Amino acid sequence: MKNLLYIISLLFLLCSCNMEQKINIDVKFDKHLYINGIISKESLNLPLDIAFATPIVETQVVEDDIKLAARLNNQNIDISHENGKYILNLDRHLKEKDRIELRVKLRSGEVYSQCEVLSSPIISVANGSWKDDTEGPNSVRVNVVLSSLQSDVITYYRLIVRSIWYDDRPENEDMQNELLEKQIITVANPLFEQPKYELFTLAKDAPFAIFSLQNQDSFSFDYPEYLFVNYDNPLIPKRKYKAEIELQRISKEYFLYLKTYMDSQNNTAFDNPIKVYSNVQNGFGCFSIYSSTIMPLSINN
Repeated sequence: MKNLLYIISLLFLLCSCNMEQKINIDVKFDKHLYINGIISKESLNLPLDIAFATPIVETQVVEDDIKLAARLNNQNIDISHENGKYILNLDRHLKEKDRIELRVKLRSGEVYSQCEVLSSPIISVANGSWKDDTEGPNSVRVNVVLSSLQSDVITYYRLIVRSIWYDDRPENEDMQNELLEKQIITVANPLFEQPKYELFTLAKDAPFAIFSLQNQDSFSFDYPEYLFVNYDNPLIPKRKYKAEIELQRISKEYFLYLKTYMDSQNNTAFDNPIKVYSNVQNGFGCFSIYSSTIMPLSINN
């Protein structure tokens, strides 16, 4: 009798293993709003990327309407929505110490960010000199002097250099002459974590550098330049060369956002994860306005 009961129990267990059971699991998750807007103060139309992100792949989300409000110095800003972007439409150019606030009301609470317009950097000197390298491309060493007085206040910058070799003969007018951004390979910056003149860590060969200054009104950097001149072939004429730098005064928040983003891009699977900085309360992203100055480089041959 006991053997019969054992056999019946075993058959029941085997049959139950093949039974399909549908279990409804209520998975709760939070929607995260991100706001990204890195904007020049010279613009009258300020584009913003605003959307929801969810941590679960292939989850169907019924999104709330994004009710964005923006204010410039406590005055409402007209907002339009074009091609998936929100546009802040200003009726005048921004100036130093203007403040813009963003608010998005959700059922879960309010997402908030704000930024203040900084003064543009004033460059008094920007000159360079060629450096020959027998093992690689030539490079240009650039020295920049700012006209602002030295200060105990830490100021933050993003630096872009553009250059081009060009042929200005009349028959080649159609080949004019867009300046191309170059990768900066060193930067002399006493406040940056890396030693002076060490190779600057870039994210995916980004053609810019970020740095900070304190009690200093000058800095220097190198960038590589390939010479598109073949002196052995008389059919290829010498080309002329021009270059410029763009120096952007940026906020500490934008500096930290770029720094942590660049570090995260250079991270490996064996490193500790890096959280990208955000200045969006109850959300993610970065909202910042930069002030820039562009100046031609005077380069000694």
